Order: sequence, then C-alpha cells, then structure tokens
Amino acid sequence: FSEKEVEEGNEFLKLFRSQKIVGIIVRDDKYSRSRYKSKGIDNERNSNINDFILGMKYLEKKGYKVFRMGKSVKQKMKYSSPNVIDYANSKIRSDFMDLFLIKNCKFFISTGCGLDSVAMLFRKPIFYINYMGITDVTYGTHRDLYAYKKLFNKKTRKYLKLSNIIKDNLGNIIHKNALKKKNIDVVNLNKFEIRNVIKDMEKFYLNKKYSNIQKKFELRFKNLILENETLKNKIGNLKIVASHEFLKKNKFFLIWFS
Repeated sequence: FSEKEVEEGNEFLKLFRSQKIVGIIVRDDKYSRSRYKSKGIDNERNSNINDFILGMKYLEKKGYKVFRMGKSVKQKMKYSSPNVIDYANSKIRSDFMDLFLIKNCKFFISTGCGLDSVAMLFRKPIFYINYMGITDVTYGTHRDLYAYKKLFNKKTRKYLKLSNIIKDNLGNIIHKNALKKKNIDVVNLNKFEIRNVIKDMEKFYLNKKYSNIQKKFELRFKNLILENETLKNKIGNLKIVASHEFLKKNKFFLIWFS
C-alpha cells in the first residue's frame, strides 16, 4: 500500500478503535447471479450469513471487531452492533478497504470464496466453516482449519465417512442435482455447531496446537489422497486439518470400516 492508502485505512480503523479485527465472508448466490448471470441456487457452497451470528457474538464478547465482508451479498445480517459490522452492505465498503481490512485482521473466516485469495496473500489464518467439497481445495497450511458440510446417504440413512467421500470421488461435487442423482443430501452445520466451531478455531488461533483427533484426521486424509494419483498431484502437498470441535462431534467421519 502507498503511504496515502495506509493513512486512509488507519483513519477508517480509528472509527472502530480496535486492533483485533476478524473478517468473515459467507458465500450466497447473489454474486454468481450478478457477475455470471447464473442462478447459483444449485451450488451447495452457498450458506446463510445469519447462521453465523452466534459465532460472531462470541467473538464480540472476546473483544474482536467482526466485519462481514463481500462485494455483492443477498442477505443483510439480522444482528449488528458497534463490534459486529455488516460492512458488505455499508457505504464504506470498497475494494481497497477489503484489502486493508484483511491485511489487518487477526484471522479470516470463510465458507470458500474468491476473497480468500487475499487472506492467502497476506498469510492470514483462514478458518473454513460449512465448507463444501472436501477435495475441491487449493490451499491449506499450518495456520488453517476446516469444518465441513456433511453428506447424508438417503439409501443407507447414514452420513458418509471421509473414506467414502474420497474413494467414491464425491469430494469435488458441489451441485445439488449431481448429488441428488446419487441419493445424497447435503447437511449444513447449524448455528450452534458453527458457534462452537468458531470458539474452537479461535482457541487454535491463540494456542496453535493440534489435538490427537486432528492429527489422526490429517494422516488419514493424506493417506487417502496419496492413494489417488489425480488427487495426489492436485492437493498432495497441502496441509489439510479439520477443526477439533467438528471431529469430536462427528466421530463417524473418521471411522475406517462400515
């Protein structure tokens, strides 16, 4: 940034009087509708920003300023305060301030969006929540964590394990109709699960320690990827680790055998 840009950005941040900033972006279908003339409603990557409010309130209590980000969003937040700002729907939103806020944030929460690339550029921890497409990833470091949408097999009446998803090549399918043909429903994390995952991820940000179940997931994920030559070449070098809270509440995910 130029000196003038930094000065403008700092003047903006003074309005909120905080050094503990968190950015959050939740994908919906409005951006794809406006930019690509696509309905976007079939894309299971979409989520509801209001399911994240309990998590944002938790961060607010911990002293963070939370900025809901996005260039073109469908829903307004049902909660806002001096510490939880619906910046995406504000008059102060700009491309420059997007960059400046992310550069100055402590960590970035996302469901998986294009703005993630800015957080990657600035090497910010990215906490992916309600993420869809377990093998549809391009990024993963020691700073980042994932918490996934769940896949439910309507025939067996069971949630799919990590091994099912990867071995059956379901990890990169993100469209509802394609999954419907395979008798699979997508189950979003609910607002309480999202809040608890955010608590867990904030704890990881502060302590930077993996639990045993996280280490088990990382090893299991890596081994499954290495068994598939295409996935090995695509994401074999990424460090993919799931949230401790997500794994603790979804123990079926790591079961080896049916």
